[in-house]
Amino acid sequence: MATRKTTPKAAVATTAATADVATVPHVQHLAKLVHVVRHEKVLIDADLAQLYGVETGALNRAVKRNASRFPADFMFQLSAQEWDDLRCQTGISMLPPTEN
Repeated sequence: MATRKTTPKAAVATTAATADVATVPHVQHLAKLVHVVRHEKVLIDADLAQLYGVETGALNRAVKRNASRFPADFMFQLSAQEWDDLRCQTGISMLPPTEN
């Protein structure tokens, strides 16, 4: 799952509302987490979970439980080819995400 964010500043605002100010990453760090997939700026679920200090599976389960709270275009599942392309571009060295 990729989670769409419009700008890194939006991610900072979201994180600041739920995290201690001292733990909010710098904008430069957040900018490195933003990828373009399908012409959309996105954050990968694992990166978003790390920002919130939770496990990726827990984040995905919470999103599924509360799907009605998110806009229809808030998230999407990467295809296997998109995941491979993203891994090659960024040097991500983990297994592709699995559905929970």
